[in-house]
Amino acid sequence: LNFDEALFEQTYNNLVKEKSFRECFRDVFIPLLDDIGILWQTNTINPCHEHFITTLIKQKLCTNIEKLQSNLDYDDSKLFVLYLPPNEIHDLGLTYFHYEVLLRGHRVINLGPSLPLCDLENILDLHDRIIFATYFTVEPTNVKAYLEEYQSIICKKEIKELWIMGKKHQDLDKSKYDKHILFFDSVTEAILRLQE
Repeated sequence: LNFDEALFEQTYNNLVKEKSFRECFRDVFIPLLDDIGILWQTNTINPCHEHFITTLIKQKLCTNIEKLQSNLDYDDSKLFVLYLPPNEIHDLGLTYFHYEVLLRGHRVINLGPSLPLCDLENILDLHDRIIFATYFTVEPTNVKAYLEEYQSIICKKEIKELWIMGKKHQDLDKSKYDKHILFFDSVTEAILRLQE
């Protein structure tokens, strides 16, 4: 929390001597981010601290994603298309999900933060089985309206699966939605679904 990048690098390098990247992320980075979130909510630290550590973790995540992408022998039975809704910029969880999907040998297209649903229409013909995956942290403000828009734009011609991660959907009555819309409170829950 004192913006010591060299200490972060040294600590990370020591960790990866003993653990896989996945273990580092799950056992060290996630608890660290949880602690930082609590410190931020109690005004012990400010957003600069959170952004600093998140950026360093994301760099390691992107490096490990790049290593997995060099394997072009992936399972092409489905295509995962990852994106965040408009004005949503918190992409660390979705980026980690990208890593996990690649780790299991699936094809992934990551479109990144703040993407309107109408822009996803350009992808609909790329593959027979597309699974859209997103993460709701602060957006959309109206989840119900967003899902109605998803249905009208993306599922206009054919039903496309949507995996929604995050806690923003917790107050939603999920029984009102068809089985092609799946809700996960965390990335970990969505990863478990990948194993099915």
